[in-house]
Amino acid sequence: MENFEIVRDFYKWDSDDKPRREAANGVSPDDQYNLAGRSYRCLGTGIEAGLFTNSNATEADRLSRKFPSYEGDSVEGRAKGAFFDGDIVRWKSNGRIPFGDMLIDFYHCGYITKDQMIKSAILHEKGNDEFWSNVTTKRFKCEDTGEWMVRFVPGENAFKEEVKYTNQRSVA
Repeated sequence: MENFEIVRDFYKWDSDDKPRREAANGVSPDDQYNLAGRSYRCLGTGIEAGLFTNSNATEADRLSRKFPSYEGDSVEGRAKGAFFDGDIVRWKSNGRIPFGDMLIDFYHCGYITKDQMIKSAILHEKGNDEFWSNVTTKRFKCEDTGEWMVRFVPGENAFKEEVKYTNQRSVA
């Protein structure tokens, strides 16, 4: 496996023998998308209905809708909020790598390459592993309920991603 695999018709068992649902770009809610050890399922059946994040693909799609939505509330709008750090995709707002579903959206809409998607997802998962290896748990009693609970306490090295956006090329 090359850290990205599409398992066609993985969810076909729940479609009651209906024909395959597929958008023009090949995205289908009948398929399972495996990226860097995680699996995803498309929510919509096409570009205008959304892919994995259930957003419109473009700002034009968003504007054509009759229900209210926010500027940037589309895959295109989200891509404008991301930048390239070499081959790694990061958010302009905090320098972190987007989650896999957003990376897959960017890939299917043509904003990033398959290689950029895979490299970004692998680094994101590596960062998750490093974060959890630097977290400790602390038991405490909740004052309101009296129940024993657990608090996760990040260590000093839990957040290593400190990449700043300094006018690098945007994804979209």
